[in-house]
Amino acid sequence: MAISDLAIGLTEAIACYMRATFIQKMKDGQDGVPIPPDWDFTLAHECDQAVSILLEAYHNACMKLYL
Repeated sequence: MAISDLAIGLTEAIACYMRATFIQKMKDGQDGVPIPPDWDFTLAHECDQAVSILLEAYHNACMKLYL
């Protein structure tokens, strides 16, 4: 497999994981999204941090003024 194929595959996996995590946290779900077995802790942690930042931005009171 070419490096670009690996990069695209990892990018797709990250996007799917982050989307599922975002939706799960929006629903106030207690169950987390399973981390893909081939990921290390650092990658999963960074994805979770990014989702937390996106959730903060989504729930920002300033955003509600413009909706």
